[in-house]
Amino acid sequence: MKNRMTTQTTKDIGDKGENLACRLLEERGYLIIDRNVRGRYGEVDIVAKKDNIYHFVEVRLRTNVTFGTPVETVNAKKRLRLKKTIEYYCMTKGVMRWQIDIIAIQYLKFASKIIFYKNIPLE
Repeated sequence: MKNRMTTQTTKDIGDKGENLACRLLEERGYLIIDRNVRGRYGEVDIVAKKDNIYHFVEVRLRTNVTFGTPVETVNAKKRLRLKKTIEYYCMTKGVMRWQIDIIAIQYLKFASKIIFYKNIPLE
């Protein structure tokens, strides 16, 4: 029987991934503006700002690659939802310059791999 105190939920693991991504962004000079922005069409994990550009960051974390690498899970449907959510956010906040980035985290047995993809096309 597993100890309930050490069992992590998917949300716990996802939160750790987002916290790791925020630390990475802050170390690189980004200012975290918002987290877990929910809209009519979906959610954006992190909104950050650097050099007057808003960065909408999708954090993708995987513990195995059976169903694809973290970045491969951002499929066309997810990109469309992101685009609609970001456009609404920008319209309501008056944001003019923005891009979408992906932080892909792959937890491996003995090490983790983090890749920062910048300015990902949504189309």
